[in-house]
Amino acid sequence: MKRLIRLFTEEHAATAVEYAVMLALIVVMCLVGIRTLGARMLNVWVQGKADMNAAGF
Repeated sequence: MKRLIRLFTEEHAATAVEYAVMLALIVVMCLVGIRTLGARMLNVWVQGKADMNAAGF
């Protein structure tokens, strides 16, 4: 417990914690963006495949 308290009270440790939080937020934002973009791209490929099948390819 003392180690955890020291982690939040020391300046260098606090900076490390801030960077870790920022990194976690960036990772979450990237994952959400990839998931959203991936779903949209899947729809584009499915529609393209349907159009190609309809055209006889």
